[in-house]
Amino acid sequence: MTTRKRLHGLVLCIALLFVPCATAAGTVRRWRDFVFGKIRQDGVEYFDFDVTADTYRIIVSFDRGPLEGLTPPKMLLKYGSFPSTTDYDQMMLLNSTGDFYQARVNNLRSGRYFISLVGPDLFNSLVSFVGGVNSLFYFVSVWHFGCSDPAWTGSKCTVPVLPSAPIASSITTGVNSVYYPSTQSEFNGCLDAKTSTLYFSYDVPHPKWDLVYTLSTSAASELRVAASVNLRDPAEVAKNKDTKSVTLAAGLGDRSAELRIPAPLKGQWMVMVTGKPSGTASCKTGTGVNFKLKAEHQEDCNKVDKARFQTTPSLPKVDLCGIGYTRMNPMRNEPTKAGHIIDADFECSVPKTGGGKQAMNQTQPVVGYIVEVPKMYAGSNLQLAALVTANIQSFQVYARLDGYVTPSLFDYHFNSSESLEASHSDNVSDTWVAEVQQYRWKPVVFPKVGLWSIIFVADGALTSTQSTGSKNESFWAVDLSLHSYGCPETDACSGHGSCELSSTYNGLSYGTCSCHFGYGGEQCDTLTVSSKFRNHQIFLLIFSNVAILPVTILCCRRKLYIESVLFFSTGLISAIYHACDVELFCMFPYKFLMQMDFALSFNMIMLLSVHLSGARKQAKAGIEIVLFLITIIMATNNARSMVNWVLIGALCVLQFSVTLVYYFVLGSQRMGMTKMIAVKSFLLNSQNFDRRYGILGSVLWLAALSCWFTSSPTNYWIIHSIWHTGAMLAAYCFVGLRRNDRYKMISPATGIDVLAPNCGADLPLPSKATATICSESISLETDKESIAPINEA
Repeated sequence: MTTRKRLHGLVLCIALLFVPCATAAGTVRRWRDFVFGKIRQDGVEYFDFDVTADTYRIIVSFDRGPLEGLTPPKMLLKYGSFPSTTDYDQMMLLNSTGDFYQARVNNLRSGRYFISLVGPDLFNSLVSFVGGVNSLFYFVSVWHFGCSDPAWTGSKCTVPVLPSAPIASSITTGVNSVYYPSTQSEFNGCLDAKTSTLYFSYDVPHPKWDLVYTLSTSAASELRVAASVNLRDPAEVAKNKDTKSVTLAAGLGDRSAELRIPAPLKGQWMVMVTGKPSGTASCKTGTGVNFKLKAEHQEDCNKVDKARFQTTPSLPKVDLCGIGYTRMNPMRNEPTKAGHIIDADFECSVPKTGGGKQAMNQTQPVVGYIVEVPKMYAGSNLQLAALVTANIQSFQVYARLDGYVTPSLFDYHFNSSESLEASHSDNVSDTWVAEVQQYRWKPVVFPKVGLWSIIFVADGALTSTQSTGSKNESFWAVDLSLHSYGCPETDACSGHGSCELSSTYNGLSYGTCSCHFGYGGEQCDTLTVSSKFRNHQIFLLIFSNVAILPVTILCCRRKLYIESVLFFSTGLISAIYHACDVELFCMFPYKFLMQMDFALSFNMIMLLSVHLSGARKQAKAGIEIVLFLITIIMATNNARSMVNWVLIGALCVLQFSVTLVYYFVLGSQRMGMTKMIAVKSFLLNSQNFDRRYGILGSVLWLAALSCWFTSSPTNYWIIHSIWHTGAMLAAYCFVGLRRNDRYKMISPATGIDVLAPNCGADLPLPSKATATICSESISLETDKESIAPINEA
């Protein structure tokens, strides 16, 4: 850690020590969550933390390693769901001048927060072929400050929060429609010169249709009542953008003001009553501003916007307060299988059906659902699907988190006309006895987690259809379902990339995208290249693979048929892969093509190593099969990993070195000369290599390798095309580097090839004599007097 980091850390620790630890009201508690790791310049990292009911402040600090030319990431924060670059609550810009940064979370609410670190190159990026992307070390701390007694809050735990009696009303637990009587909770309070503001907390544990706060007083002073859900810092109630408030103007006599919150969110509501008492007002002497605050649920849909509405004048009003809500239950799909840990279906046990009570032209289906989406699905793609009888021609689906939903109060909206699929379905129950349409919408990426309320509303009355035998023309059926995927089989990454399952530091799973050429962003939804030149770039990426033809033809001429087929397959698969990568056409799934492209690229390098090592044909076939299987395994397990390339380089060097050392040692022994002479003979005097090909091949290969480290989002198309051309032409040169089908080693003394297949082993002769017998001649070294005829030896 640098000196500056230590200094900032020390400053933060000292600041924490001087936070008042005890007061007469309550005790300040503090604790910390932290996460650390590395973030790519074109990557995203996610993590989360919980804000408990006794927390009043959160400070997030960011510490990083040396930039070394890199750009700091952005930190995004969102309540209730994963943030994105277009949907977040707070952005923390991390500058390049300091390596330590801290910020307070604004409008802090109890519940779950999610943080993302977004690399600066995300919107211009494509996941790199290999290399070319640097990572920045980070350390993020989340400091919690809270009060040991939840009845107190504020920066020194000196602000009382008066817990009011719960508003005891029933909730909808089944499918029946229920109206509830008005229920209420009251509190009498007083404001004076010393205490001009009071805070109250009201728990709303379940969705309600109407929450009303009534403030009444007989004092002449002006009063104001404001309410906000789950807010933790009382100082922010007055200025929070989601705060609802009403002011009771100054006057004489009994007065009251009503703060009505339609379809309030469930949670703990913090209510503030503030006034402008005179400087001499005192509650102890009876000169304070007395008031009464009453909270109640009135369940009055007439005062909730769009809780009662008409879609067409000829139909009766839809009454959302009177419909029942059916619970969707989760069913996980293969939770122990890799890549499917967050795959699940949220469905009802039976479809919702109706009809028969009214004529077809007076029947308008409206169905309600509730479903709990746990936090483990925060990183998922949540897709809505529906099976609907064909007599419902058009409909809307609205969804809202932690509160009742109406056509004007919703978080998500789905229109039947905007579905990805609307087709006839035979996969339905026999009891439906009608034609059925199947609908499917674009997935919600990183959905809000919590309790969803969903309503299905037909846009009009039922219409006539071709029935399958039902005499009840007003029969209808609806079956809504939600499907969670880490990586959907279709529509993943906006259709412009491939998806892989990743996990956060805290264990939450989510889908990450590898974008096709020309697209970037978290979900590959941003075009990063100019459409003006896109066709030229596509042409170059695909047809640069024609450079594989020279080495393919050369291998055929030299009767290296296995190599010829494998080299040609490398170029062909690369062209098909890039045709899919640029969304021209996809013969096979993108992920499969990418893995095959990497596998054959790995294999091409291995083939060249085996070819240059001079392995015999019998052994070479077996080696090539083994190496091909190894490259397939490597490509299917994180193909882009630099470890794969290091491993390939190590295998090539090892295999090549062992083979050449064997030749040098064998030739040295057979020639009876030093190993350096054997090396010189092998490399320079035996006509094994055409040095022109070697020099050109080395230049081309180095140029191809440099593409790994010079690629950027804007030049990817040209750099990767250079990689194709350089690597494939280098393969041609390295195959042509060998002049002969086998290596030779010419003895400088005799001119004999001591590596010839029919060159025998050393033969023992009397009196320390040895003979090396080759087809060209016989070499003998012995005492002259002990020479015997060869046929007698």
